[in-house]
Order: sequence, then structure tokens, then C-alpha cells
Amino acid sequence: MSTPEILSKLTPKTQNYSGVGTGAPDLGWQDILQAMRGIDPGKAGFLTFIYGNNPKGRHDFYAGLFIEVMQRPEVQLWIQQRKSQRGYKRSIESLCLLAILEWKEGKLTNQVRAEYIEVSRGTWNRKYRDIYRYILAIPTYWESEIMRIITKRLK
Repeated sequence: MSTPEILSKLTPKTQNYSGVGTGAPDLGWQDILQAMRGIDPGKAGFLTFIYGNNPKGRHDFYAGLFIEVMQRPEVQLWIQQRKSQRGYKRSIESLCLLAILEWKEGKLTNQVRAEYIEVSRGTWNRKYRDIYRYILAIPTYWESEIMRIITKRLK
């Protein structure tokens, strides 16, 4: 079963009888949620919010992403290189929220990103673009890691 097929099962749906009599086991959303047990809450929140369209997963997704971002040495170095570290820590929070929005709604332009964190587009490109790319890529790694775990548990 492919990744989109597995993730599409995260949303509970009505019983589908199209596979009755084919001999293929029916995989339901309960099976997927059972396979997700023990996965980090931030990563599970990511899957349930993005693929399961469950708004309750947004908070866990944000908390997990922010914690992971703040633990990364690249981010700590980026913050230390700034004059006012306090303001940039708040910026990391905004960038994490922006990444969640972009994962849910789709790709945004640099102008929209700059407006979201209330800076000019030039400031965005100069100060925030590189660190934001890094933050935006973290859920991609989570997705592949979680899919390996889920597919292994479903076999």
C-alpha cells in the first residue's frame, strides 16, 4: 500500500463494501491510528492535522516542530548571530506557525511570508529565508520516518 493510501485512512469514513469478496484485507483508520501508537506526539499531530484534517493535531504539530527546531544547533547558531536574541526567538515561533500554515494550505510566495512575520521582502530574503527553508523541511523528514514505522507495523 502506498503512502497516500495509508495516510488517506487517517480520516474516519463510512464503511466501504467495494472490496467485499476480493480476499484483500480491509485497512481502516483504526488500524492506522493503532500503528501510530508510541510515535512522538508532535509527529503524530503532524499526520493527523495535515493528512487527517483533524484540527486537534495542530497544537501537537506546532509544539513538536518548535521543540525540534529549538534543539537544532543550526538554529541556535542562527539566533546567536543576531544582535537581539530575544526577538529572534519569537521569530522562530512565527516561522514555525508559518511552516504549519504552508504545509496545510500549500506553497506561499516570499511576499506573503514576509507579510506574515511583518518584515519587508528584502529583510525576509536577507535574514529569514534560509532558516525558514530549514524549518519547512523538518516535517518532510518526519513524514518519511513515520511512514517507515507505520508500514513496518502494518505488515
